[in-house]
Order: sequence, then structure tokens, then C-alpha cells
Amino acid sequence: MPITNCSAKYTLSEKIDSLKKALCANSITDLEILNSNEFKFASVLLLIAEINGELSFVFQKRNKSIRQGNEVCFPGGLTDRENNETALESVLREVQEEMGISPSELEILGRLPAYINHLGIIIEPFIGYSNIKSLNSFILNKDEVEYIFSVPIAYFINTEPEEYSVSIKAHSQKIETNGEVIDLLPAKKLKLPSSYESIWGNTHHQVLLFRYSNEVIWGITASLIQGLLKKTENLFLK
Repeated sequence: MPITNCSAKYTLSEKIDSLKKALCANSITDLEILNSNEFKFASVLLLIAEINGELSFVFQKRNKSIRQGNEVCFPGGLTDRENNETALESVLREVQEEMGISPSELEILGRLPAYINHLGIIIEPFIGYSNIKSLNSFILNKDEVEYIFSVPIAYFINTEPEEYSVSIKAHSQKIETNGEVIDLLPAKKLKLPSSYESIWGNTHHQVLLFRYSNEVIWGITASLIQGLLKKTENLFLK
């Protein structure tokens, strides 16, 4: 992609209004999944703020002592569907818990289509804008968030991600730590084709990665950024 200056032609309010229009095709109400009981649901917020005069994504580095520790991500977490929590309610709760931003300090601009990861989690991404101008204004939950940092959106427009992949295969058995073999799908007993008796499939899952300063922004987070930029069709170039 050509190097682009994203700072000048349109005012901040005009850019935010245009972004909302670009996202309006995606309702912020919950989507329906036929076999939803087989999945976990999570929601994340692609958080945008004007930092040092530039529209930027705000990321968090997860506390090293929690699940997926030391990874870079957007705020978010699992949706409490058992208590009828919606995806939007979930993401607003998580942002407040993790980064100290109340719903009154956020404007939800829209959402992206759901992202289904290879672990069976349906992720519902929202895009939100905060008029907070300094990272020092965020109140971090240090039990979950090590620190936060921002990256100008222009960087992602002008930088091609590195591309990798992982191989994903289905296993009909699992081996316990004591060596016991557990048949998850007794294919032979069920008279299924012999190809299902051990390992089958060889799906390659794309992994995108950006490097910024000393940070690595990768996986689902990088894919969501790419999805937003494609959805908004270079709106941020204006």
C-alpha cells in the first residue's frame, strides 16, 4: 500500500460520522446462530481515540498471570449468555472493568460481522470511539491489564501484515496425563469410515501479524483490524 497522510482533509467529527455510516449495515443487536449452544460467545471493542492528534487504536497488554497473558488485544471477554447478557452489554461491561471507561464515555459506532475462531468461540466485534485524549486518563484493572498503548490507524493502512498459518486437525481420541486413551468418537464401534478412527482433516488457519515498536499485534486482533479497514473502504485515508 502507498504511504498515506491521514491527518488533513476531513475534520474528526466528519470522519467519525462517515465511519458510523460505513458500519450501519451491521446492526448492534445480537446475531442468531442455529447451534449456538455448542459455542462460547465473546465480544470485543475495537477502541478508537484521538491520541496526539491522530485517530488511533487503543490496545491493552494482558497481565502475564492470566489466561493468554502478555498478549496484545482489544478490551473484551466472554458474554454471560446464561444470564441473558447481550454482546453489547458484555463489551460495555468489560471495557469498564478492564480500562475504567464508562458507557457514557463511549460512542458505539457499529459492529463488524461475527468472527468464528478455530477454538469454537464466536466473537462479536464492536467499534467504539472515546473522546479521551490521553492514555493516562484510563483507569486500568491491573489484575487483568499490564498496560495500554495506542497505534495510529494510519500505520495499519500503510503496513501490510505478515502472514503465517497453523494446521488444525480433528482428533477422535485424547490421551490423559496417565497415558489412558479416551475415545471421544468411537468411530470403529459406530461403523464410521476408518479415516475417522484417529486424526483427520488438515485445515490451515491464516494468522496475521503486525509489529509496532516493541509490540506484536497478531491473530484475531490483527484480523479484526484488517476486517475493519476493508469494511470502511479506506475511509481513514480521507
